[in-house]
Amino acid sequence: MERWLAEENLGTFSHMITPRPTPCCTATKSVLAEARARARFILADEFQDANFAQIQILARLAGADGNVLRRGRS
Repeated sequence: MERWLAEENLGTFSHMITPRPTPCCTATKSVLAEARARARFILADEFQDANFAQIQILARLAGADGNVLRRGRS
């Protein structure tokens, strides 16, 4: 199934988070720099439901400035 999806350039909901976007944020510095320039502040709503890949993406996007507001259930 995974091979067929890749051959047809298709994906599932989980592909929206990993494994495709995560390598972009780690391997392609120009993509990461552009994303950081467009999102100086990041709101992570429902943070308690975030998975490991989502947290990795947030950390990469935030960079050294760390402008992330994490919101969970109250």
